[in-house]
Amino acid sequence: MAVILPARKGENQPLTKEKISLPLLTTILVSAILKLTRKIVNLTIYLVKRKEAPMPLYNRLKEHRARLGVNQQELGRLAGVSRQTISQIERGDYSPSVTLALKLAKLCGVQVEDIFTYQEDEHHE
Repeated sequence: MAVILPARKGENQPLTKEKISLPLLTTILVSAILKLTRKIVNLTIYLVKRKEAPMPLYNRLKEHRARLGVNQQELGRLAGVSRQTISQIERGDYSPSVTLALKLAKLCGVQVEDIFTYQEDEHHE
């Protein structure tokens, strides 16, 4: 298989095994690695910014927990998660899995929709 690189602007000339030197191969590989690294960095930045956007899942978990008369630690123990997870859900910093949402609703004696509400805004449409 021949590698095609521009010989002069606007011209392509195939490079055969005989024409490829170690420095040229190194230059090609380093260039490809740099391009891939830039793409990975840009994708990572995009994903981080995307996660910083407010989640459209709202909840009333704190109200239902208060109605039960339990603290975050106790509700976490009953649900099989940490107090920190319950705190993050109540603040809207974490969206629970479907399983955890169903478990929390069952513990509170209500439907999932009574605790969790999905509301899209103009940024998520």
